Amino acid sequence: MRPTFFSTVAELRAWLTANHASATEVWVGLPDHDHVGEQAPSWAETLDQALCFGWVDTARVRVDAHHHAVRLAPCPPGDRFQELRAARVAELAERGLVHPAGHAAFGPSASAQAGPCPHGPGDELCDSYLALFQANPPAWAFFRAQDLPYRRAATSWVMDAEDEETSARRLSALVAASARARRLPLRPLSRPV
Repeated sequence: MRPTFFSTVAELRAWLTANHASATEVWVGLPDHDHVGEQAPSWAETLDQALCFGWVDTARVRVDAHHHAVRLAPCPPGDRFQELRAARVAELAERGLVHPAGHAAFGPSASAQAGPCPHGPGDELCDSYLALFQANPPAWAFFRAQDLPYRRAATSWVMDAEDEETSARRLSALVAASARARRLPLRPLSRPV
């Protein structure tokens, strides 16, 4: 883990604008409250910017005697804090700060779709996973351009997981790879004729 230190909120927002659709995480270095004289966004400002792009804070670690880092990553499907975060995003939207990715992750349709997906054998993503995938237009366009055997294998790989957490993790990996215009190394499913 190597944190990135941003001097201003504008620098952090520029990074999120450029990378929110393709990156899977960023560790943001922040000074401790009692460490004065260093210019950097506060934790609250950092979280607000993350929410604007559909990202959340997921972990916090000590970097050195005067700094810590928070891990920012795209909000996972079925996030248990969805409603709380959606309320904050609504406030940020009133100020015109929320990117379309933030609206997709926390807007009214996302709140209605949040929650576990039924999973089991299937060739199609459940509605909430489909909405999350489509919220990243470059990733969705790349995925839709792939051949049918690959799309079936990738979808089944996500939906056939034993538990919701694994399905969500696999979906995140599929979206991230697709956003980078990369295919996951999956074998096509054998189908009865």
